[in-house]
Amino acid sequence: MTKKLFSLSIGLVLLVSMAAVALAISGTPGVEMGKKADIFVAPGTRIGDKTLQGEMYQVWCDHKNGGGHEMVLRRMRGAYGVYGYGGYYGSLPQPTNDVIRLKCHWGILPEKARRTEVQTVQREGERLITKILIRGENVEHVFE
Repeated sequence: MTKKLFSLSIGLVLLVSMAAVALAISGTPGVEMGKKADIFVAPGTRIGDKTLQGEMYQVWCDHKNGGGHEMVLRRMRGAYGVYGYGGYYGSLPQPTNDVIRLKCHWGILPEKARRTEVQTVQREGERLITKILIRGENVEHVFE
């Protein structure tokens, strides 16, 4: 009886520990982020203190151990062609080593984003990215 109780106690401790580790890794409960998306930007578009080239970028949110989040933008090379019925026609983009990391704040959306969206404003004659929604995530990434 004592061996069974001891084994049960050890099993329960391991189960609780694994659940705590899983929660720490995933971040906030109910939040789905970390998906990647491709966006096109116009030349001279700004995000934070960075000016982007007029190209395709792969974007995703990187959760940091300290609880912060960074939006990662990786420039893609060779992206040309069109999306049409049945898929992509043209040259598929290849990732480069040109990576930008920016702090972002996020807020929970009532439902998952149905498509990737980049919201911009015109400020002092420049196009400024203020928010990015990534398809399949239930958060909005906000930039100052």
